[in-house]
Amino acid sequence: MHVVELDETTCDLAADLAELTDARTLDALHLATANRAGQGAITVLTFDIRQAQAARAVGLTVVGV
Repeated sequence: MHVVELDETTCDLAADLAELTDARTLDALHLATANRAGQGAITVLTFDIRQAQAARAVGLTVVGV
């Protein structure tokens, strides 16, 4: 487990990812924190198709859907 502070950098990244992928707010925040925690080496487990598509669009590995 890795804790990522919800700071200005994370929020700015989330906003950029939301625009890029059309992700919803909380999905964009999850993607931004995953990106910051693992620099793209994080695997995302989700059963939400929209979140999975957004995660793949930013280069994250997705399992579950």
